[in-house]
Amino acid sequence: MSLIVLDTENTTLHKGHPFTPANKCCVIALAVDNDSPIVLKIEYDLEPYGDNLKTVQRFVDLSKWLVGFNLKYDIHWLRRYGIDVSKLRLWDCQVAQFIIECQQNPYPSLDEAAAYWELGKKEDVVASYWERGVDTPDIPYDIIESYAKQDINLTRSLYFTQQEYLEDKPKLKKLIELACMDLAVLEEMEWNGLVYDVEASKKKANELKGRINVLRSNLNDLVGVSGINWNSTPQISAVLYGGEINQISKQLVPFTYKDGRTVQKLKNVTETLKFPRLVEPLKKTELKDGKSWQTGSDILKDLNAKGKAKDIIAILIELADLEKEVSTYLDGLPKLIEEMGWENNTIHGNLNQCVAVTGRLSSTKPNMQNNPASVDLYFRSRYA
Repeated sequence: MSLIVLDTENTTLHKGHPFTPANKCCVIALAVDNDSPIVLKIEYDLEPYGDNLKTVQRFVDLSKWLVGFNLKYDIHWLRRYGIDVSKLRLWDCQVAQFIIECQQNPYPSLDEAAAYWELGKKEDVVASYWERGVDTPDIPYDIIESYAKQDINLTRSLYFTQQEYLEDKPKLKKLIELACMDLAVLEEMEWNGLVYDVEASKKKANELKGRINVLRSNLNDLVGVSGINWNSTPQISAVLYGGEINQISKQLVPFTYKDGRTVQKLKNVTETLKFPRLVEPLKKTELKDGKSWQTGSDILKDLNAKGKAKDIIAILIELADLEKEVSTYLDGLPKLIEEMGWENNTIHGNLNQCVAVTGRLSSTKPNMQNNPASVDLYFRSRYA
């Protein structure tokens, strides 16, 4: 035996995230060399699945190469069930396809890769069940089995086609092999994750929320009006570049009944606030509405502002930075951990090889490459 082609079908909470404990592996499909695919039940129904895991491990131990599509994802699932593939060489057909297509097609799907080589297509019946909200264990087994076998057949055909294409391209083949070696390292990194101090993060978020409230109050004092939405581009534009803001408030107004009685009733009253221009907007920053201009921090930093406008801009920039730090990181990361069900306050983000056209690594869900230094303080070492 030289290679094993493998795929997993799992439950679909959070897109089948392997680190969400509520998810489970339903079946493992595999084929050895040119043999017909087999599908082994794991947690599809109430049948015991321990012997099936041993069968998968036995095939793995007799193989040299592990072939798959989006292989890092499947390795996570195998590890969750105690299957060790660490001794195998890896070939991820998705990574290979991304590189073969000169990194112009981010995250190519199995269907897209198969169509590129005219190899056929996946069965779409299972996807139609998922789209209707039917989870994997509730899909008839014969449908799951056929779907999984077709995925294996397509992936294996794709592997052999890629190998044939690369026969006279040794440097390109070596590059893909190196990328697949990197994949093994990235899988380990995602598996281990990053431990995050949730309580300290929330505490800091509450501190910064106090500062945010102070900044908003200072802005209101500077413009002499309360109730402005300092997260609204049109309203900030009106304050800085001149314009109008319509504010709706409930006010007591007289109301006279037919019998002549007059009482005070609450009514929505619209008040139009007019603001003079405090600073000239930058050229080519006008918005499509023709009444307002861009107000992002990068724009505000380039304005030639003086006096009150300069003071307002300084506060707006600080406010934007603090609100992003709180919402995206200090509150956002604990919220993500809770939503995903990640255990031990450990963040299991995605490290992506098949996204950037330059070939660089990217990070998503969450993006851990752009954390502010202040947030890095809340990641904890396992070795301290």
